[in-house]
Amino acid sequence: MPRPFTLKRFTDPHAFVAAAEPFMLQREAANCLQLGLLPAVVAGLFDDAYQAIVEGPEGDVALVALQTPPHRLILSDVVVRDAASGSAAAGAETVAELAETLVEALLEPPVDEPACDGPLDVSGVLGPVALAAAFAEAWAERRAVPVSRTVQERVYVCTEVTRVSGVPGAMVKAGLDQVDLLVDLVARFREEALPYEQPSTREQVADVVRRDLASDSGGLWLWEHAGRVVSLAGARGATRHGVRVGPVYTPPELRGHGYATALTATLTEHLLASGRRHVTLFTNLANPTSNAIYQRIGYVGVTDRDVYDFGQPVG
Repeated sequence: MPRPFTLKRFTDPHAFVAAAEPFMLQREAANCLQLGLLPAVVAGLFDDAYQAIVEGPEGDVALVALQTPPHRLILSDVVVRDAASGSAAAGAETVAELAETLVEALLEPPVDEPACDGPLDVSGVLGPVALAAAFAEAWAERRAVPVSRTVQERVYVCTEVTRVSGVPGAMVKAGLDQVDLLVDLVARFREEALPYEQPSTREQVADVVRRDLASDSGGLWLWEHAGRVVSLAGARGATRHGVRVGPVYTPPELRGHGYATALTATLTEHLLASGRRHVTLFTNLANPTSNAIYQRIGYVGVTDRDVYDFGQPVG
């Protein structure tokens, strides 16, 4: 029996965006990570990006897959429409079929596929909880590699900020003359909050900082108190109607004063006032403190995402 899903791979980023963006905009906040990467893909910053959609039985887009090596494969929300009922629900069997379709296409691409260069190397996957788990299981079995769930995340969205009062200091925009300080703060954030990611050199972090400072998405912002920088927050990954906050970091020795809370709330309010309809951010569900803080200032959870990483082949 033929599989009800069909994968289409793209080598032209403009064609990929034309096919994928309208689908992902249906759940813009949930798909903010992939949507935020599209401008960079179109600009050619990722020459070897894997760009694909999966179409359902009715020819509608059911899923978008995007990988910018060496980073993980990112999977969008799943929407599978039933012609008879109009339902968009995706049960366990459907999710498993989608995962198998992806794995087969990645490991055994058609010989006539554009730019086909053999099986794709996937170091990990980030996606909706059920789909990420199904893909990880299928990939690990086919590749005979160990797999581990690295982190459980939640995507939050805010459309109206609950203001914070009583925190001393003010938000200021970071500038190029503060690159060394910003690199220190971002590097410390990565070491503490993202220990499961590949370590970055100082120059790699500096490149990210300079790119953020030059970005139109929002840039990097600081909370200053008594002439001292006490917290950092960034805004990046602009989508059609929104933008994503991150990183958010306060050095351990300066915590407990509400600096990050005040900075995140103030930055979110600034971004909304500048014309964004919503602001998103990712949290680690293992950190109840940050999750509670974001909810207190007006963020609402919209979806959960799990991250799986694969090891080397066994035997």
